Amino acid sequence: MKVSVIIPYNKDRGYLKDAIQSYHNQKYQNKELIIVQRERTLGYNVNEGVRRAKGDYIKILAEDDLMFDNCLTDLVKGIQGHDFSYANALNMVYGANDYMHESRNFNGMAPDFILKSMISRNEIHGGTILYKRSLWEELGGWDEEITTAEEYEYSLRMLWHEKEGNYVNKTVCIYRIWDQGKASMKHGDLKRKEYINEIRNRYK
Repeated sequence: MKVSVIIPYNKDRGYLKDAIQSYHNQKYQNKELIIVQRERTLGYNVNEGVRRAKGDYIKILAEDDLMFDNCLTDLVKGIQGHDFSYANALNMVYGANDYMHESRNFNGMAPDFILKSMISRNEIHGGTILYKRSLWEELGGWDEEITTAEEYEYSLRMLWHEKEGNYVNKTVCIYRIWDQGKASMKHGDLKRKEYINEIRNRYK
C-alpha cells in the first residue's frame, strides 16, 4: 500500500531540507513525496497535496518537523483495519534552555476516543497521524478557512463521523516547538485560543 507524504508550506523557515531528508530515510519503500508551496492556508495546501496524491494513505509532514526512519512502517502497520493511526512524538522545545520531551497518549495507553473527551482535551498528536486517503472523499478536506489547529479540527470531524483511530505505542516523529511555530503560542495567543474554542463549538 502506497503512502503519500505531503509537505505543505508557505515559505522555507530553514528546516525544509531536513524534513525532505527524513522522508528519504524511511524504511518503508512504497511511498511518494508531494511538496506544496503556496502562500495560502495550511488547509488549502494540504488539500492540494491530497488532490495530487496517488497513495492509499496520507501523511502530513510540516516543513519544520522530522520523521524517524520507522515512522511510516509503524503507522502503516497500525492503520490496518482502521481509518487512521497515530503515535508518540518527541517534542523539541527551543528557547532560553532548549530541551526535549516525549509526547505520549495516556502514558502509552490508547485513549477511548470519545468525542466529548476530545473536545475538552486533544488526545492526538497531530504530527503523528496517518490517514486513509478515502477520508477526503467521505468527509471533505481540511478546513481551508481556519488558520490554526487544523489537524485538531479534522480529528474532531473524524470522530463526529465515527471513524476509528488506532494508537501505535511508538515514537515516530520530532515536533519542533520554536518561536516561529504555532505551538510556541499555545499559552499566550488569545486569538489562537478563540479559534480553538470556535472549533470545539462545532462538535458540541
